[in-house]
Amino acid sequence: MTEPHDNSDAERLKAAIESERWFDAIELGESVLREPPVDPRTFRFMARANIEVGNQATALQFLRSMHEAQPDNTAILIAMTRAQVVLGDARSAMDNFSTIISRSGSVPPREYHRIRLEIGDLMLRLNKLDQLEDMLAEWQAEKRHGPRIASLHSKLMQARGQYEEAAEGFSTLTKAPKIDIGLRLQAFFDLSKVLDRLGRYDEAFEAARQANEHTATSKLHFDRDGYRHETDRMIRYFTPERIERLRTSGRGDQSPVFIVGMPRSGTTLTEQVISAHPSGAGIGEQREPIIACETLAHLTGTDFPECLDEAPVEMLGALGERYLRMSLGLSGDATRVTNKALGLERAIGGIQVMLPGSRIIFVRRDPLDSLLSIYLHPLEAALYPWSRSIEDIAFVRREFDRLVAHWMSTASLPMLELDYETFTKTQFETTNRILEFLDLPPSEACLNFHESKRYVRTPSYDQVNKPLNQNAIGRWRNYEKHLGPAIEAFGG
Repeated sequence: MTEPHDNSDAERLKAAIESERWFDAIELGESVLREPPVDPRTFRFMARANIEVGNQATALQFLRSMHEAQPDNTAILIAMTRAQVVLGDARSAMDNFSTIISRSGSVPPREYHRIRLEIGDLMLRLNKLDQLEDMLAEWQAEKRHGPRIASLHSKLMQARGQYEEAAEGFSTLTKAPKIDIGLRLQAFFDLSKVLDRLGRYDEAFEAARQANEHTATSKLHFDRDGYRHETDRMIRYFTPERIERLRTSGRGDQSPVFIVGMPRSGTTLTEQVISAHPSGAGIGEQREPIIACETLAHLTGTDFPECLDEAPVEMLGALGERYLRMSLGLSGDATRVTNKALGLERAIGGIQVMLPGSRIIFVRRDPLDSLLSIYLHPLEAALYPWSRSIEDIAFVRREFDRLVAHWMSTASLPMLELDYETFTKTQFETTNRILEFLDLPPSEACLNFHESKRYVRTPSYDQVNKPLNQNAIGRWRNYEKHLGPAIEAFGG
């Protein structure tokens, strides 16, 4: 009988985890995995390390391996299901939570109630409003109360178009004395959304301002000079001549399609259209390409992008292979697989050498509409500290445009530019442009993407089932008096 891989490797992996050397742990773990049989602890360590660096989809693969090895371990199933929630896979998460609920005897009461609350959130995502109403009625009968239950009730009112009732509920939550800060900030954003629907635009902007300028997020400083310097470095480094002579992984897999845009710019729409095709799939917003660039810097000891001068072909190939493995695990047999992670415009140079068979679709929207939408919706402040300020959002948009212009003139990957406003006016023509770019045959399903049964992994779940429309074009004019710095920057 073959013994598991040398236990000393597992111990070294454990030591890397305990000292929070996440990138080292991942590299050591990948090495262990190449020489089976593998110590079962390796999957747990790899899941932890990948979660810590932000590779959520990769972490899910290891959690699945743990679940397959121990299907009756409820703690592993809970961890795997919560990873699915983070990745936007609401349907799989809902199925797994139902299994967990059936094992209620093995789940502590506090954790059991938390899971039921998470099921309520998933019911909203999946538009199971009657089931959510029944669950809320059960809690009422049990005399269960609390901010999260109140939030779910208000969101149910919002989903059913009862905006006045929803606004009242969210407003109450923003003033609640004992409430988690994250839930309070979310209540401000939810309040902003329903006030916008009610046409109470000044109040909507004020609710978003309260969230964006709250002391919990205002301490997160955005370094404009550092951000601009990083843009300048990439533009200086990635010249056509250097791109031509850079080593690549040689992996010509043509399945990766990277949809690159600012938040709230039409990337979800583009993903939906491609995912509706019989040969297409969307894996949501996976940051693995961005983390891969950080990994290259760590392994070579040189900052990105200069590290590409030193990175050997084998290293580029290994990172490319990890991405393809993750993508395959989420997309099945699709021949074109989209990823619309925020910040991809700053990783295109790395994508070009690690995944040289990729295609890039740039999506842009009117800067004032895009900027306003970002400000009125929550983004993870720790990752995107610029999203809390009109001036900072405008700055980042200008840097985004600068980088896109550079890539369009220098990168050798196939690239397509889309304009959201044009897309909404010329759906048939633009859809065919996308399919032709992807070497996919025409499909009626792509024009009726909102009717597709295929699941789109996106946190923008309120956009998934709606046909294409022009309702959001020119929306910024309702907020014109609040957007002075942006109007000055972009005109209007």
